[in-house]
Amino acid sequence: NAAERAPFVRLNCASAVNEGHGGRISLFGASRFGNQLPDQPGVFERATHYAKRTKSNLAEDAQKPVVDKAGVVFLDEFAELAPSLQASILNALEEGEIRREGDGSTVRIGCHVIFATNQSPDVLLGEPADVRAGSGKVRHDLVDRIPNLFVVPSLAERRDEIPTIIEELASAQLDTFEPKGSHTVSITPAGKMLIDRAIRKGWIRGVRQLQSIADVLPGETQITDGNLRTLFARIKIL
Repeated sequence: NAAERAPFVRLNCASAVNEGHGGRISLFGASRFGNQLPDQPGVFERATHYAKRTKSNLAEDAQKPVVDKAGVVFLDEFAELAPSLQASILNALEEGEIRREGDGSTVRIGCHVIFATNQSPDVLLGEPADVRAGSGKVRHDLVDRIPNLFVVPSLAERRDEIPTIIEELASAQLDTFEPKGSHTVSITPAGKMLIDRAIRKGWIRGVRQLQSIADVLPGETQITDGNLRTLFARIKIL
C-alpha cells in the first residue's frame, strides 16, 4: 500500500536555521498545548511510519506511538546547524526519540538519516574548538556516529554524466503537474556535442546551474542543438 510506505523527508538546514527556534521546530516539532491548534511534527516524526493501534501494542506506553517502518530523513547542508542542534540530533540517534518544543514531550522515532553538505571533509571537521553556530563545521562526535561517509566527485570530474543529469532535470520539470515519470526527455547527439563544447570552455560549475538550464528549456521531450545554441547564446556561453 503506497499510503503506508515509509516516507522520505528532506530538510534544507541552511533555510531552517532562519525559522522557528533556529530550526529546532523543523527538526523536532512542537506540541501545541493550551489551544486548539494541532501538534506540529518535525522531520524525524514525519519520516517515521507508526503502527496502527492494536490490542497487542496497546499494552505499551499508551502515550507513545509504536514505530512500524523506518523512513528516511535527508538533512541537506546540515553543517549550517548550530552546535546545540547537532547535539540534539546526536541524542535522537542514540536514544531513538526526540523532544518536542512546547511541552517538552518525547516521541519515539524510527528512521534512517542521510547527512549532506557541500563542504570538503577537511573544512567540514576543522578543529573541535572551532565548531560554532554558522561556522559550517560539525561536531566530531556527530560525525563519529555516522557509519558511512562518502565524498561525491564534483561535476568537473564527472563530465560524461552532465547530459544525463540535464535530461533527468528536464524530465522532472515536465512532470511538475503530472505523475512522476510521465515524460522522458532526451538530448540529440548534436545537442550533446554542443554541451561538450560548452564544458570544455569551462561553463559548468554545479548542479544548480544545470537546473537553471533545465528550467528554461522548451517543454518538449527532445532537446536539440538548436534549443541549446539559442540558450547558450543568450547566457553568452558559446
